Amino acid sequence: TPRASRPGSQPEVAMLACLLAVALGTVSEERMLPTVPALFWSGMPIFERGVVTDYTPSSSVWDTVDHLAGLKTEGSALAQATAEKPEVVLAFTYDKLRTDLVQRNPEFEGVMAAFEGAASQLSVPYVVRDTQRAAAGHSCHDAAAHLVDSGILSNGATELVSIDVGAATAENDRKVSQIVEMVAKATSGRYVAMVTANNTVPSEMVLEFGAKAVERPQRRRLSYAQQQQRQIPLTPAILTGLLVGGLLLVIFLNGFCCLFALQTPKKFEHE
Repeated sequence: TPRASRPGSQPEVAMLACLLAVALGTVSEERMLPTVPALFWSGMPIFERGVVTDYTPSSSVWDTVDHLAGLKTEGSALAQATAEKPEVVLAFTYDKLRTDLVQRNPEFEGVMAAFEGAASQLSVPYVVRDTQRAAAGHSCHDAAAHLVDSGILSNGATELVSIDVGAATAENDRKVSQIVEMVAKATSGRYVAMVTANNTVPSEMVLEFGAKAVERPQRRRLSYAQQQQRQIPLTPAILTGLLVGGLLLVIFLNGFCCLFALQTPKKFEHE
């Protein structure tokens, strides 16, 4: 009597292992993609409150800044068209940033307070650098004096002011929030602010930020995870779909192999 193959035999397990290896390889390759965050906010109804979850090239971010400043006539997918133009467009550039650090550390309390209290806001957490854009000379320490002395806060023309913030420190965060508050009052809310970075923060430096506030125990990680630049946004729905898909694939392979293992008798006995 021919022996039927058992469910969960070696061919099915090997096939499932290959598929999981390919999936993990794709995820690990995607995790290595370095990204920086970008935050937009304004006292005008320019941005829809929300988060852009897709990867966004840095050229699109700076094209939006140039469009709002009137330097480009092409429209932007990140900003809405408005009849009233902003008086000032502020572009703050840090040396290094990570999205999760901005959201949970005291070095960005002022920035996040200005962002969350604005009339319109947009978060672009996964910006991939595809172009070089350097800040134009103004530091966050002398930017306030430049804005007042130059008279651009009340000249009736939209001006772009690029500000190099430098390192992510509590002092620089206070300077940025003071500049935004001053511009918001001087222009009666007719301003746009953007915060981004020139580079990302490596994962091994994460524990250095916010260490004064809360001491968190370092968790045990996989060896390959120590070199990652950020965490992939894996939602519960995506994880559930992967698990259910893997289970259905195992059931299909078992049924497929059992179907081909069926054998009919070589001859039929007639009485």
